[in-house]
Amino acid sequence: MKRKNKDKRESRRIERELEQFLQMPSIGSLVECSECGGWALPYGGKIVKGKFVCADCVEG
Repeated sequence: MKRKNKDKRESRRIERELEQFLQMPSIGSLVECSECGGWALPYGGKIVKGKFVCADCVEG
């Protein structure tokens, strides 16, 4: 039972993140970073507080 609830929560979290990601400004497959203002591929980046942060900014 606990596993099933955990899976549902994880699924809802992923759906929310995907919905937020699809609403972000983009050029083709590039997404605008909310930290540095640059454009990057979404791989390695994260969604922080509903905004995309590129991999370079995530690493510091």
